[in-house]
Amino acid sequence: MATWKNDAEAAGFAEEHLIYELRSLRHAAQQMGAADQATENMAVESFALHLRNWEDFFYPPTNPRPDDVTYLDYVDRTATPPWQPRPCSPQLTTASGMAGKQIAHITKQRYPGGHPAKNWNSRWAFEIYALLCALAQNANLARLPEVVRREFLAAPGDLPTTGATGIIPPTL
Repeated sequence: MATWKNDAEAAGFAEEHLIYELRSLRHAAQQMGAADQATENMAVESFALHLRNWEDFFYPPTNPRPDDVTYLDYVDRTATPPWQPRPCSPQLTTASGMAGKQIAHITKQRYPGGHPAKNWNSRWAFEIYALLCALAQNANLARLPEVVRREFLAAPGDLPTTGATGIIPPTL
């Protein structure tokens, strides 16, 4: 969990960086399945990066760095019990692993083009959207301003309701 000087600093960070992460994930998901390969590649790579960022936000590693920002920085901890994300789904765990092996590293574990396990599904973002909605409803209001909560509650926007790459969507 990050250390903040005060609630206003955490709120300012949320207004800039959490909204950026959400909008970037949503935009990348909308661009997946683009007609030209270069745009498709950029969309998939951006989607993978931002999906993985959100997974780390909601499911931080056991030993996070002191400056890592997580949901714990924004949840209302006076609630009994404080809100926690549901357990990480197999789909989100798979997506994070794919981001590590297929996008972020040059490794022999990359799949060749056209391999079914290489497909990315824009609907995986809906898992993040559900978590963002829950966080907005269970937030420390001093740290997660109304503009951010509204953005979280409207998260899906005009995201396609079918998987852009034809993979069966995850069960939410």
